Amino acid sequence: MNKKAQISIFFLVLILSLIAIFLIFVDNIQKIDKVTQKLKKTFDDKKMLDLQSAINSLNWTTIIGEKKEPRILNSDKDFGSHYG
Repeated sequence: MNKKAQISIFFLVLILSLIAIFLIFVDNIQKIDKVTQKLKKTFDDKKMLDLQSAINSLNWTTIIGEKKEPRILNSDKDFGSHYG
């Protein structure tokens, strides 16, 4: 094999490998797009709003597990009746 044939085979293999890499890349982009579309369908705005309202409705007593009565500031319980 002469030098020109070796160079032409090298460039042919290089071009074919670049095409293969490009096709794999495009295929992966399409798979990522499909997954993104599925996620958008799963977490639509209504479900996300429901999730946000559920998070907002949580309070520390639910997380801690103790139920405490809310305290009213400036009452006799807080400051004692002997102060005034």
